[in-house]
Amino acid sequence: MKLRPYRIFGVVLVLAGLAGLIHPQVRMPSKKNELQIGSAKYIMETTRIVTIPWYISTLIVLSGVAFFFSSPAKH
Repeated sequence: MKLRPYRIFGVVLVLAGLAGLIHPQVRMPSKKNELQIGSAKYIMETTRIVTIPWYISTLIVLSGVAFFFSSPAKH
């Protein structure tokens, strides 16, 4: 079985959706501030936690399955 681009994209979508279902919270860097007090320099970085809803992840898995099985026939 040769993997076509539709099937590869479908597998990637299924894996991304499953990752969203297993680990729905993603940490993202938000801001990076530099603060200098006297001769000392401090770097303050804040992070933001983004939660991926379960229904979005499920929709991504289902669209990946649809891409995988709707791959065009051989040329």
